[in-house]
Amino acid sequence: MELPAEPRLVEGGPALAAGCTVVLKPAHETPLTALLLGEIAVAAGLPAGALNVVPGPGSTAGAALVRHPLVDKIAFTGSTEVGQWIMREAAATVKRVTLELGGKSPNIIFADADLPAAVRGAQNGIFYGKGEVCAAGSRLLVEQAVHDQVVEQVAERAKSSRPAIRSTRTPDWRDRVAAAAADGVVLHRGGREGRRPAGAGGKPAKVNGKGYYVEATVFDGAKPGMKIVDEEIFGPVLSVLTFANEAEGIELANRSMYGLAAGIWTKDVQKAHRVARAIKAGTSGSTPTTSMIPPRPSEATSSPGSAGISGERRWTTTPRRRRCGSVCDRSLHLRRAANARREARRVARKRARG
Repeated sequence: MELPAEPRLVEGGPALAAGCTVVLKPAHETPLTALLLGEIAVAAGLPAGALNVVPGPGSTAGAALVRHPLVDKIAFTGSTEVGQWIMREAAATVKRVTLELGGKSPNIIFADADLPAAVRGAQNGIFYGKGEVCAAGSRLLVEQAVHDQVVEQVAERAKSSRPAIRSTRTPDWRDRVAAAAADGVVLHRGGREGRRPAGAGGKPAKVNGKGYYVEATVFDGAKPGMKIVDEEIFGPVLSVLTFANEAEGIELANRSMYGLAAGIWTKDVQKAHRVARAIKAGTSGSTPTTSMIPPRPSEATSSPGSAGISGERRWTTTPRRRRCGSVCDRSLHLRRAANARREARRVARKRARG
């Protein structure tokens, strides 16, 4: 359901370029984008059988692919629970597995940040894609000195946003894929813990009586241990936490089972680098963009990330006896490493000659 085209292209495109056969099994709720991708591949002249689109439920079509002895590699983007199941099932045929699972990414705003820009970034970081983005900045960590004004501005932006029909090109939020993904998700997770929206959101919504919408929602006063802080909601729900100093901000950012991405907002470049090094996340950015999906090697550092496979290996594995990584590409990293080794040998020979 999350960006049904981009992850498929990131993982499948380089694999096809390296000569691998790809079987694409989209989420059963959102098959149309994958089917259109198959049509485009045929029109572009891709050889028959190189890209195969197989829609269907995960319990049948997905399970068959995971268990099939002729499938050499599984690349999966989805829930942590399904990713754990895939790892267990893939062990029977010793398949290579790359998993991109859940996230609860922190967006950290320090008191010395450009606050208007940081507020816009916080809004885009969670409400972009109606929150159905694995790297969404769903935890907003705000330094105490600027907490009130940041929360007020973020809540006001959330309150002023409006649902949009699918054909409307606006920055406001669109509907979710099914009723189960919308009804009561906000109030169920936040209301039971005594948290109330900070003047914004908290209710399902409709457009002309149709669609499954959830209002853009901001929860203030959130604490570690709450479900809205610890669990991925996968919706337009922002939980705001407060920290007193840099060390506490880093500690709060790292109090998560996830480690996919992080955003840092400060005008102090040294602080940005220092905090980025301390945060356990595959991708950390200062003044990050709305989409944290990196066009380069990346690695989630905690359990629901890339299944312990290093980011560089994930992007540089090449075909071997019909096997390939999720991205089969002799990358720039390997070429640079080879050049460095050649240069080291040249220097060593020069020194040996005196």
